[in-house]
Amino acid sequence: MTDYLTDAQNEIKTYFKTHDIPTYFYQCFFGELVKVFGARFLIPDDDYSYREQLELYLNNVGGTAGWNLAFKEACAQCDIMDIYYDYF
Repeated sequence: MTDYLTDAQNEIKTYFKTHDIPTYFYQCFFGELVKVFGARFLIPDDDYSYREQLELYLNNVGGTAGWNLAFKEACAQCDIMDIYYDYF
């Protein structure tokens, strides 16, 4: 019997190997998130470590219309719209 999580992880690894995602995409996407949601989440909060703060914020905005817009714009700027269409 195969493990669902192992199969899913292997599919994701294969996807990233077969699609040429430029390294600057992640910076572009982060910049688009800042454009859409503002930079307030970048100001350090005393209640969280900076990493926890970013993780919490990004988890909260994931799946929103703003997230979609930022992802679409980053994909368009990096000329990888096929990845955007695969996402939906």
